[in-house]
Formats: sequence, structure tokens, C-alpha cells
Amino acid sequence: MADSITGSASTTWRFQPYPAYKDSEVGWLGEIPSHWEVVPLKRIAWFSGGAGFPVSYQGDDRGSILFAKVSDMNRHGNERELASTANTVTRAIARELGAYVFSPGTIVFPKVGAALLTNKRRILVRETCIDNNIMGCVVLGADREFLFWVLLWIDLGRMSNPGPVPAISEGEVREIPVVLPTRTEQVAIARFLDRETAKIDALVAKQQELIGLLQEKRTALISRTVTKGLDPDVAMKDSGVEWLGEIPAHWEVQALKTLSAMRSGDSITSDSIESTGPYPVFGGNGLRGYTGDFTHEGDHVLIGRQGAHCGNVHLARGRFWASEHAVVVTLKSPNLVEWCGALLEAMDLNRLSVAAAQPGLAVERLRDSQVARAACCRAT
Repeated sequence: MADSITGSASTTWRFQPYPAYKDSEVGWLGEIPSHWEVVPLKRIAWFSGGAGFPVSYQGDDRGSILFAKVSDMNRHGNERELASTANTVTRAIARELGAYVFSPGTIVFPKVGAALLTNKRRILVRETCIDNNIMGCVVLGADREFLFWVLLWIDLGRMSNPGPVPAISEGEVREIPVVLPTRTEQVAIARFLDRETAKIDALVAKQQELIGLLQEKRTALISRTVTKGLDPDVAMKDSGVEWLGEIPAHWEVQALKTLSAMRSGDSITSDSIESTGPYPVFGGNGLRGYTGDFTHEGDHVLIGRQGAHCGNVHLARGRFWASEHAVVVTLKSPNLVEWCGALLEAMDLNRLSVAAAQPGLAVERLRDSQVARAACCRAT
């Protein structure tokens, strides 16, 4: 039976079946063409982890060797090449610390931590010293481009050692079984994937651009409506608040603390959060899971107060647990929770965060923020 992969309405691939198949005897591989081999990765590549460097040894000397950290692997999306990095070491330091210098074209990937679970791989095109959060391999018995796709396909995170910090060793990687087609097929498979994934990436980029434009339109619509209202001909006045500008003449300017009470949520351990349960748990970026108890009941607005999601706004209804990473906004009657959520979203609360290694929003600063309120924003 022919294999097929179906994507969008305009992207459907159908492959001619091979004459015969056989059991690979590897559960997650299943059946493979009868003339293909199943071999351990060490048969087709040589693997080595990088060497760690103390911060004091890292510099930015011209002509020095690139020092790629695991963070460099995470920030480049679907790019296959890591052409530069802010971190470098000199050849003298590399020799002093006994580091292995990977040659151009070495395939590298994370081997420890959260980056291992993201399943991202790169090809380094320059000589580089790798730190101990990354593993590199040099192709021995396979087409390099084919091996790149093999490493991209293998879920190393699923194979990693259990524990608080996921990791996979060089020895474990070397023993992972993979299929090995003929060299001609390897080249053909790699070229096919290069071509077709490039098409998909282009479609994704267009969709992301469209999403970005729609998000801008959404933000502008919310901001315009909660600060100017629905009547384009209404008389306006200066609000006296820079971010608000002019507002309808009959609207009031008030501090958020006159309209609502605010406080941080309660701490909860990850062990107490399950995938299912009677009460949702909300953190700084929305739903985290479920638990057996609740801290709040009713309709509330939640604001992310720490980290990358600082300033995010969500609505929570019914009984729920709010974690310490969220500010819970309890409205004073008779204001509408939907109006408050839209207003807070329009305020771009991230701009009020305190710049630090861990950005954060101070509840007092939120309370003192000035907003405009119309009579129509009150519940009836």
C-alpha cells in the first residue's frame, strides 16, 4: 500500500511502495523496506560532547573560535546553520582546556536541560568549541544531509534520563537504532525533505505574518474602543493621562484601585497540579493544570506578574486556584469583568514592569494606574 502524507489542500504527497518490507524489530521504527538496514548511530557517525569553559575564559577576540552555548541552539527557529554567536574563545585557551574543536559541517544538538526537550538541531558551519550542554557528531558512513534529518526526527527528549534535569549521554546516543537506506536513497530523501520543508516553512512564515497583522489590528481595536468608545462623533476632552490621550467628555478618569481590589495569588507546588481535576490552576500565562482545591470564586481578571509573561491578561470564572505568579483583580460592583479585561489588555501592562533579571509587576503600581471609565461599562 502506498504511503501518503497529507498537509493542506494543496500539499499532498503520495509515495510508491517498495516491493517488499520487513520488521525492523525496533518497536518505534515498525516496518522498513526489506533492503534497508537497522544500525546503531555509532555506525554512521562519531559523537562527542563539548567542553565547558569558565566565564573568565570567554572573550570576543577577532579570529577566535566560536563558543556555542545551548541558548544559541534555541533562538534560531528552523534555521539549519549557526553562523555566529556572541561567545568566543581563543585557540590557546581551547588547547589549554583540552577542548575538542569541531570541524565545519559538524551536526550539533542539545544533550541536556529544557533545550533537549525542544528537539532542535543545527549544523555548525564554522569551527567551534562546544560547551557541555551540546553534543556534536561527525558523519562517517552516511550522507550528512540525510543524517541531519535523522537527528531532527529522533525524539532525544523521549529517550533522555528521567530526573529534574533531562539529559542523554554520548553512549546512549551512539546506541540509538536508525534505518540506513542506500547512499543514493539517502541523497534523494535529503533533497526531497530540503525542498518540501522549505515550501512548508515559507507557508508558515506567511501565516505568521498574517497572524501578526491580525494581532496588531485586534490590539488597535481594543485600545480604540476602551479609550474612545463607540461613538465617533462624541465630544472629547483631554484625559490628562499620557497613554489615554483624549477621551469622551462624559467619561471619568480614575485609578484602578477605586474600581477594583488586587492581590497576588497563592503559591502552589508543581506536584499539586494535575492534567485533570475539579478546579483549574491559573498562573502568569493562563491555565497550568488542575488541582483539588480553589482560592477564588466568581468572575475575575488575572494579570501575569513575573517573567516573560509579565502583563498578560486572562479572564477566570467560577472556582479556580490563582498561583503566586498572577495578580487577581476583583472588581468592585457594578463594573463589568469583560470591560476590565479589555482595558487592562489595552494598557500594555508589560511597560509597567520593573526591569531586572526576572521582570515583575508591582501590585501597588498597578493599583495607581489611571484609566477611563464610561457609564456603559457598569453592569446592569
